[in-house]
Amino acid sequence: MKNVLKKLAFPFAACGMLMAGMSVSAQDYGDIERIFKFPEGDPKYQSPIQTPGETVAFRLRLFNLAGNFEKVYLGSGDPLIADILNPLMMRVQTGNGYAYARLSGLTAVSEDQTDLEFSYTVRAGDLALPMLLYGNAGSTTIGTPYEFLNNNVWVIRNMGNSSNAVWRFMPSPVNPDPTFAKANVRLQTVDFESEDWSVQQTTTLLNCLVQTTTGQAVSNNIPFYVWSGNTNIAQIVEQQPGQPSAALAILQGESSRAFRIYGKGQGQTLIYLSPAPSMTPGVTNYITKLVTVTAPPPPTVGIALDNALVPDALGYVTLTESDEPINPLRVTLSEPYSQDITVRLDVAPATGSIVFDASPKTVVIPANATESPVIAFAAADGTAQTRVVPGIVITPVILNATASNHFYNTPNTAKIKILNAAPQFTLPVHGSTKNANTLQDIPFEWLIEDVAADQAAGMTNIWNFGDTPTEFIQVGASGTINHMYQDAGDYTVTVYARDKDGSISSTVSFTVRVTTALPTPFIEPVLSLPSYDETNGIGSVSFRLSRDYSSDVYVRLVVEPADQSNVVFDTLGPIPIYQSETNSAALEFRILDGTDFSRLTGLTFTPVITNAPANTFFTPRVRRGVKIVNTPPAITRILDQRVGLITNNVIVPANVSKAFSVEVADVNADLMPVKVSWNFGDGTGDFVMDAVSNRSGFATGTINHTFPASGTYTVIVRAEDKDGGLSEDVEFTVFVGSAPTVAILPPAGPIFETPNAGEKDYIVVQLSSEYTEAVTVQLTITPPNSAANGTLLLDQNQVVFPAGVIGRAKEQKVYI
Repeated sequence: MKNVLKKLAFPFAACGMLMAGMSVSAQDYGDIERIFKFPEGDPKYQSPIQTPGETVAFRLRLFNLAGNFEKVYLGSGDPLIADILNPLMMRVQTGNGYAYARLSGLTAVSEDQTDLEFSYTVRAGDLALPMLLYGNAGSTTIGTPYEFLNNNVWVIRNMGNSSNAVWRFMPSPVNPDPTFAKANVRLQTVDFESEDWSVQQTTTLLNCLVQTTTGQAVSNNIPFYVWSGNTNIAQIVEQQPGQPSAALAILQGESSRAFRIYGKGQGQTLIYLSPAPSMTPGVTNYITKLVTVTAPPPPTVGIALDNALVPDALGYVTLTESDEPINPLRVTLSEPYSQDITVRLDVAPATGSIVFDASPKTVVIPANATESPVIAFAAADGTAQTRVVPGIVITPVILNATASNHFYNTPNTAKIKILNAAPQFTLPVHGSTKNANTLQDIPFEWLIEDVAADQAAGMTNIWNFGDTPTEFIQVGASGTINHMYQDAGDYTVTVYARDKDGSISSTVSFTVRVTTALPTPFIEPVLSLPSYDETNGIGSVSFRLSRDYSSDVYVRLVVEPADQSNVVFDTLGPIPIYQSETNSAALEFRILDGTDFSRLTGLTFTPVITNAPANTFFTPRVRRGVKIVNTPPAITRILDQRVGLITNNVIVPANVSKAFSVEVADVNADLMPVKVSWNFGDGTGDFVMDAVSNRSGFATGTINHTFPASGTYTVIVRAEDKDGGLSEDVEFTVFVGSAPTVAILPPAGPIFETPNAGEKDYIVVQLSSEYTEAVTVQLTITPPNSAANGTLLLDQNQVVFPAGVIGRAKEQKVYI
């Protein structure tokens, strides 16, 4: 009968498969007779497996009257290599990301029973209490199918009827365990740390560790749950309100995860660790560790931050800078107090990295309460100093003297590290495209988002426009930079930002599509000369259109700077450029002065079209750098003699003041006044005087000088105008004679008591040289008149030589 059933099994199965293919519902039974751990009596399954690298195995027993199942290779290469590189695997759940058990054996138990053995190598981070199969095939169409890897390379096929295995239970399975939960194969390569846990009431125990059993880092995120057996004794700080446990995880690349226990009341309780958020009735799906809550510390004030923040080994929590006040803070007391308590929050260092809504910030803990209402602060600036120890410390200071004495224990501070956040670009937009023309200034706008402290100062952005390797550095969180492309093409523009703390943004890149620009109609000023100087007198400027226009165009001139005094126009327009013409008449201007500005920078002439629509049709071309060059002064006369014609006939006596006159020529603007420097060659240094305009184009002045000794001296004269223009030096020679003397020339013969019949007797008062100022000579008779000496009377006892006697007589008679 059995052989008959075998022979009949194939058409029945085939018929069944055909019917399944034609029906909208899947086959409601399969080939799985039993799932069980292997070996079933192995003592290693009696306790959790805690060592990575151990192997656990389970078997799926398939039943089919058509015969046994075999593994069939569907690939085209070498099946031996494929079995190594791409084996058939069944997905299992270990709490450690995607996990698969490899098909390690296939055994024909009987003529119609085949065992498929799958093996799984335990990994660091496995926490499965128990390990489960992924899916719940069940014995009906309800349930998640089992999941296989590489089932496109391998299939399990019944050789009797050539049908692939159906991964569901038979109608009458043996001890069905579709999820493998009953097998109770427990994986536990995650555990609590071995150190004892003890925490004082009203305080928090930091750094309670869940870690891998061997200290190995995990290759996937390992989620798990922790809860307290008695929340009246101990509470998990990370546990969110309304949740039965705290959801935690060991992150990829790490080997442990810390959490905190708050001592609520004195006593002992168990802390539970499980891959599930709560206990499963009838299954020990958890690990436990005892915590002891002891008597509270002395009265203490402290600060509690967000429970989600996990302190490091030094008690620091880490925040990332943000201007938003999103970080909660509470001030706590170790025990209630009978009155309201005001607490000031002191931040050190006070650099603005922590910002409250007021400064100084105070909070009030109501009477008989143990904590203040929640307030919020912003971690406003992360710097090189805030991201390392000592970071930022917030200290609670009780302002009530009596309460401060009561809470005498050292305050519990909040210790914070603040990381700098990289700036981000709002503009330009990454991946965007901008269209532009060649030979035109293209504006590129930037807008950078960052905390206010980083936007205020020290923000730079670095541009490369894709046409040269040159980088252009701009400063500020917003602005515009212009760039011009010489050639058409597509250019990739890149820009990145760096804030004051050195954090660098992601690079923004975008495309500029540059096409050859069509000539733009323009209007430009045309100068009569390429540059001017003070002596040109009259200049002119006209306007030229790049093309004619269908109507008259009216243009006026704007000269910058507006307060310049270098040139003056009779009119700045507007003047016409007539229809179909391209040039205007000329606007004349008088050149008054050349200054440093007009010589180095120059004036700017801008044409402005005053009538529409021509003012939008033509683009003005600005003529910058219209130069007005300063002309240096020229010395024209010295001592009323023309320069170049001075004869070396300047003769003066020593120790007598001599007036030296000078005449300087320059434009009137430079003659109010002009400075003249004299060096008389006698070692007395340079003397500077002002020559003042006495008529248009000229300035005159006089300086007095006294030569201390006789000799021949070379005098050098130089003029300098207000713009620093220097004349050529003028040199001439002065001959200085001996100091002048006065002498008395006696009468030609003896003097008699009786008068002469003709001219009276006389003496002559004689000067040795001419003199430019009045000279008075006092005459004294020695010995004095007396009966013994005789008497000599002069008609005058004082002789005056008037000023300006140069070239006149140097003698005067005095009659006796």
